[in-house]
Amino acid sequence: MTHHKRILLTGATGFIGSHLTKGLQEQGYTIVPISRSTGFNFNRMITPEDWLPHLVNVDAVINAIGIIVKTRSQPFEILHYRAPVALFQACIQMGIKRIIQISALGADDNAFTAYQLSKKAADDTLRAMPVDWFVLRPSLVYGKDGVSMKLFQRLSRLPLIPLIAHEDCCVQPIHISDLVTTVMQCLITQHTQQTIDIVGPHTH
Repeated sequence: MTHHKRILLTGATGFIGSHLTKGLQEQGYTIVPISRSTGFNFNRMITPEDWLPHLVNVDAVINAIGIIVKTRSQPFEILHYRAPVALFQACIQMGIKRIIQISALGADDNAFTAYQLSKKAADDTLRAMPVDWFVLRPSLVYGKDGVSMKLFQRLSRLPLIPLIAHEDCCVQPIHISDLVTTVMQCLITQHTQQTIDIVGPHTH
């Protein structure tokens, strides 16, 4: 029964992670939360051995680590690549087959930003592994408590509407609930090893 599955979730207290936690728990899943807020330093989680103790009795792994702006203490190289890859390798050692990687739209062969490239590096590594993987590449994710939602709410109160991008720049934002639903489907479907771009129905 999938309701009794135990899932290790990285980035569990972030915007996406917190919504995943709530949705999965409501469906009967048990969450092993891994995040800075739960006492983990990903700079010290860069070998498979660092992850092994946390994977005991775990049935599936969801990696939702993601930062938009890198800092000296939180570089893209560690958070988006080295720590996740060490986690994926530890999963293989523990016999955990189902791994869901929350990547980002644009982390493809046309990627050029450090953010996209670091995500793609982990994606590519996972795709080469003999596991039931999913690489989910969502567009701008919005919803209650989301950083983007708060930004646009602040902008909406300004007396003028600022032009924040080139007029040809388009986005297809996705609501957090749709991303959560997609992850849940990935946990139960037999059609694995998929890279899925997740975008909303409307272009803005």
